[in-house]
Amino acid sequence: MKFGDHLRQYTQPDWSFNYISYDELKSVLKLRTSSGLWNETDEGYFVEMLERELEKVYSFQNVKIGEIHRKLKYYSTQAQEFKKNGAEEETWAALEIEIYRVIAEIDVLAKYTRLNYTGFLKIVKKHDKQTGWMLKTIFHVRLNSKPFHKESYDAIIVRLSAIYHTVKLVIMKHLPVLLFNTKKEYEENDSAISSVYVDNEEFECYQGRLEKSDMAQAIRIRWYGPTPTDNGQCFLERKVHREKWTGEQSVKERFPIKTKYINPYLEGSYTMDVKFAKLLTRGQKSVKDVELMQKLANDVQTSIVGKKMRPAIRAFYRRTAFQLQNDARVRISLDTELALIREDDYGRIRAGKNWKRDDIGIDWPFRQLPAEDITRFPYAVLEVKLQTHHGQEPPAWIVELINSHLVESCPRFSKYIHGVATLLEDKIQILPFWLPTMDQDIRKAPNTDFGLTGFLPRAWPVGTPTAGLRPPVPQRPLLIGAPGMAVVDGGGPKTLSEFEPKKPKTMDKATYQAKMAEKNAANNNRRSPPNNANPYNSGTSSNVSHPLVDHGPMSGKGPIVGQPVRPWLDNRDSRSSLGTTEYTALAPGLTEKTPPINSNAGVLRKKSTIRRKRPAPSAAAAAAGAGGPERAGSVKRGAGLVRMEPKVFFANERTFLNWLQFTVLLGTIALTLLNFGDELTRVSGAVLTVITLLAMLYALGIFHIRLSNILSTKANRQFHDRIGPSVLCVFLFGGYFLNFYTKFIRKDPNAPAAK
Repeated sequence: MKFGDHLRQYTQPDWSFNYISYDELKSVLKLRTSSGLWNETDEGYFVEMLERELEKVYSFQNVKIGEIHRKLKYYSTQAQEFKKNGAEEETWAALEIEIYRVIAEIDVLAKYTRLNYTGFLKIVKKHDKQTGWMLKTIFHVRLNSKPFHKESYDAIIVRLSAIYHTVKLVIMKHLPVLLFNTKKEYEENDSAISSVYVDNEEFECYQGRLEKSDMAQAIRIRWYGPTPTDNGQCFLERKVHREKWTGEQSVKERFPIKTKYINPYLEGSYTMDVKFAKLLTRGQKSVKDVELMQKLANDVQTSIVGKKMRPAIRAFYRRTAFQLQNDARVRISLDTELALIREDDYGRIRAGKNWKRDDIGIDWPFRQLPAEDITRFPYAVLEVKLQTHHGQEPPAWIVELINSHLVESCPRFSKYIHGVATLLEDKIQILPFWLPTMDQDIRKAPNTDFGLTGFLPRAWPVGTPTAGLRPPVPQRPLLIGAPGMAVVDGGGPKTLSEFEPKKPKTMDKATYQAKMAEKNAANNNRRSPPNNANPYNSGTSSNVSHPLVDHGPMSGKGPIVGQPVRPWLDNRDSRSSLGTTEYTALAPGLTEKTPPINSNAGVLRKKSTIRRKRPAPSAAAAAAGAGGPERAGSVKRGAGLVRMEPKVFFANERTFLNWLQFTVLLGTIALTLLNFGDELTRVSGAVLTVITLLAMLYALGIFHIRLSNILSTKANRQFHDRIGPSVLCVFLFGGYFLNFYTKFIRKDPNAPAAK
């Protein structure tokens, strides 16, 4: 389904005017690029529209979140009053219905966020492809200044003992969110969990856990929340798998350890005996507990030192646990924002001599890391643990959830195994069974609404396609397994390529141009640009401030204020030689500086950075800008820094060298025929020599053409060589056929006649 159709189909009726105007933006792109030229005026108008759409979505989301907070506060007060006054059952039932309505509204708001975020990404991608003007990088900065897509609803729903995804909403009807510290107000970072797994060069832990061999172990260092300080507490955990035939149970044990002692403990120069003895002296642990902890610490240290284990993979995720207090019969955990990160030192230093790398914290999605160091898991991980008596059936709602369209079972899934298999594939011999299916779509058509449809906002009719909690999607090949561990789809499209491009339905060109001319005339009258200059390049007397507009002095003429709503364009050239700028102007209501466009310049300097070439300004443009400031909101095409991976250049060089290697071999054959053959074979040698020289020249030309394409700003760059290999094959066939013909078919006139 095309994204425009998808957006129209799943737009909430009452919110229809608050979605991104995707079709209108597509119409502007189509009509203004139909002439084949996209100029600064077109770019300015498009970005101004994009800015208005972003502001509309961001403001609407803030309004709805504010409403939800007020409702939660009101319902919380009502609940306390009902409890104090001993309200009747009907009153509690009415309050419960209102709470369910809020839950459903949060789920719909989450879908609203995902739809609009996808729309912005797709329209910017379409803009860059059709116009050749690179807007993606700079728009990402603007998006971060209005981060509607980063809104986490966890803190809101924890107050309702639920979270914003439909899976969490279903669970919440039966189990509350388990809060380990009920005296502290819940914060988003409280759900963060980080684990550093250790392994040796042979990856024995990976091999054993994957094969589920008896006594296979996994050792990890875990902490909760932000990165701990030196005196902060971590936990060193060991999981040991036992096969059923042994009669033993698999166990998970752990003991606390301060951060500053982890490195010497891993090296074997520090033991935990003294610390455990203090626990016994203070009466915090019993003698039996201390003995078990000492044995565990010594066994783990022996394994780490003896097998030369070092940090291998870090797993980061945010966990929401559902469980009744003091009741472990049903326990559910839902892990989101799962990221697996390399901690090894293969290829380059990462953790080094430390027990973890220090260049990251818990700032998911860890954009500062190179692609080869991280894999972001595209789903949530749901784990259900039941303690039931023999022959006892699990609760019906658990069975319904596990068998629903919301989850896909994946037994024996392991975060550590997945991290090693995706990031260190060249170091291992076997892969987990679920890895080849990661590119498949696990989403299924909805088969139940879990009783939540009835609690959607009253204005949304149940019969409409938008009333359901998930849009219907086509079914594809799925993972196969048993309940227990499952991956959960968030409900939104996984990639921008899910929707096929479609020509927008637009008004005729004459009508469109008339409307645009009328609107531009109104804008010109409102802005009153001096000297008949382009209105997009002029300052006005308006006191509007934009977060990405540098209002500092320019060319000694004082600050330029009131630029049009094109903050991304206005600063495409206002960068230092390293590609960074400190923007000091703040938008109304902002309390901190907007980060520069390339705030991760330290990362960029580690890779090849190519500055896109700008087209030379026309004479008319130069005349229009004469006498004014050097930069007063003017637009230049493709001025951004684009990071190029070194491997791109190496691949081009490697292809060129492969061609040369082939021509050297071919030239050797040709020279052999020329120097050591007879009159007939020398003809073939001469032909092969010509083919060799032509192949060398062709390879050199293709090398430079590909290099130019790599450095080009065009969106439709081509790297595939469709002609060269085929033509070379034809020439080779002709050369060898000529040699065969002259040697075996054509008769030598000087040869003696057969008797």
